[in-house]
Amino acid sequence: IGGLPAAYYLSQLPNSPSFITWAYLAAFVLLQYPAYLLYRDGGAWLARLTPANWADWIHRIPSGSQLRTPLLHQNLAWAVFRYVAYSASNTLIWYAMGLHPDLLLIFCIVQANFILSIFIPVASLLSLVVRSGTAIALAEPFGIAPNGVLLAIFINWIFQTALPLIIGAILLLKHPVKTKAS
Repeated sequence: IGGLPAAYYLSQLPNSPSFITWAYLAAFVLLQYPAYLLYRDGGAWLARLTPANWADWIHRIPSGSQLRTPLLHQNLAWAVFRYVAYSASNTLIWYAMGLHPDLLLIFCIVQANFILSIFIPVASLLSLVVRSGTAIALAEPFGIAPNGVLLAIFINWIFQTALPLIIGAILLLKHPVKTKAS
């Protein structure tokens, strides 16, 4: 979903050669089918193409084929909803803070940041640091203040991660999950 806005971001970069956007779009289109296979079939097909010591790790990738079709579609729908909610809220926070007057460009920076941060493996506690760092790097060519970007990422983290975790913890403390005694 975020691939096309990321291509628009590349086209808007100052002094960006025009072939960069087309090369990115070509790679984006070519990688759609392998990404679909990875989700549908898990890592089995990828494990055959990689060195033997990676095969065990790749086989542990969860696959959509392990789910019944209605549950697979429901899982995909929730993933898309989460992605859209993250993107929209982050874009609106940046815009409300006045970081840049072009709403479309802000949306594209958020998308490019989301895609870029997917490929940087970190522990989940460090994801806020990585997303902030990549967002600053992506916003810098457009003159967006780094301190504003950090504050926007932090505010989005509070609304999308911290508050739901706190509310969930309170609900679990008030209404513990009942289990059958063994």
